[in-house]
Amino acid sequence: MIPAALILAAGMSRRTAPMNKLLHPVSFDSRVPMLAAVVDRFLATVARPLVVVVGKNADNIRDALDGRPVSFAINPFPEEGLSGSIRVGLAALPAEAPAVLIGLGDMPLISSKTIMRLISLYQTHPEAHIVAPVYRGRRGHPVLWDRRFFPALTALTGDRGGRDLINRHLGSLRLAPIEDSGVVTDFDSLDDFQQHATFSDKIFVDTDVVKENHDPRQEQSR
Repeated sequence: MIPAALILAAGMSRRTAPMNKLLHPVSFDSRVPMLAAVVDRFLATVARPLVVVVGKNADNIRDALDGRPVSFAINPFPEEGLSGSIRVGLAALPAEAPAVLIGLGDMPLISSKTIMRLISLYQTHPEAHIVAPVYRGRRGHPVLWDRRFFPALTALTGDRGGRDLINRHLGSLRLAPIEDSGVVTDFDSLDDFQQHATFSDKIFVDTDVVKENHDPRQEQSR
């Protein structure tokens, strides 16, 4: 069972305005825009298809991701918050998608191995309908959702994402302890870019991650 992936990238970047933070390089010695770094993490896993939800910055985002095998869904009302982007993104997925990873475009330090860990747990634990990483007691992103939760995700409102939905369905949740601070690290301001500039060694794609983690037999386990 191979999940799809949504990357939410329709935010207004108010704290870095007029600069769109998603187009800013993650580190000062790299020209890779932050969003492209996030997308590359997901592309290095088995998750397919990958849909990027964009807002009023759609053209610039498309240019930044040119050549990458992703599709785009446009959220016409990004000011309404994460819930609208989740709704638009889910509507863009193929009907046969068994599950979806929902990631945020401003969390570039997550490793591909972490994402594959979430997928593996979903594939090998049929009772796990929600899989989330946890770093030193803090629940993070991305979160993997089985399709049985698609209607509830579509019904979300506001800017809280799926947090409250998880809290109402803890019996369906499997936590994945991760030694990857990237799952709880987002870039909200220019200070964040400066603070994490020394993390340039994490701006990588685990090119062997699929080979290491993916066992085709797991696709039949659910």
